[in-house]
Amino acid sequence: MKAIGDYIAAAYAAGRIAYQHCSGCGQNQIFARDFCVTCLRPEPEWREAGGIGRIVACTTMHRAPTSEWKARLPYAIALVDIAEGLRVMALADSNLCAGDTARLRDQPVHDLPYFEPMVKI
Repeated sequence: MKAIGDYIAAAYAAGRIAYQHCSGCGQNQIFARDFCVTCLRPEPEWREAGGIGRIVACTTMHRAPTSEWKARLPYAIALVDIAEGLRVMALADSNLCAGDTARLRDQPVHDLPYFEPMVKI
């Protein structure tokens, strides 16, 4: 059985967002656990987000939390309400604003999920 962190790390490194779904009560949870936080059923199943969401907030970082991230400055971080009913934090295009619809980029940025603006057709 894979450790919880292994699922999350593998998904993030591929630019995807992993979350858990309870087949008992139907709830989704972004903070991974060995059980459903709603009904306590053990071993919720892993799923991947479809990649569409609405930006709640976006900010550009000009100070790095670590020396490793200093070379990546500036970069944007967004809170995103994804279609699966969860709120996630991810890297984002700095042109995104609250209320914008965004999608996950096909390739990760710095081994993390990255939201970009939806292309209007």
